[in-house]
Amino acid sequence: MNFILRLIDRVPKGFDRKIMVPYTERLVFEGYVTTGDNLFARDPAKQRPSKPIVAHFFQFRQGGTKYFFRLMDRDRGLTFEPGRRYRVWFDRQLTRCFVPGGGEARVGLDDPDEEEDGEGPG
Repeated sequence: MNFILRLIDRVPKGFDRKIMVPYTERLVFEGYVTTGDNLFARDPAKQRPSKPIVAHFFQFRQGGTKYFFRLMDRDRGLTFEPGRRYRVWFDRQLTRCFVPGGGEARVGLDDPDEEEDGEGPG
């Protein structure tokens, strides 16, 4: 089945590990959020600046380890739905990934000491 999905997604050679990764709508923008961009809005989704999206940020866990990657956008107009899971192809070492329609990205380890969802020490 993975072979057929690889053909459909046109996955480059070396990306043979498929993981369904959730998108949590964490975007990276160019510039700063300003008052004109609803800086004081209660809904974080309304705090988006008018500048273009530079990258989409994804986080996922695999084997107890937390990873992340940034998928560069730069005016390509990539769209992802919050909460939806997307098929992403990884190399064997989990250092690079390929998103169908989005291209390749480097994968990094998330900081294990970083607070998660407001839960932290103290």
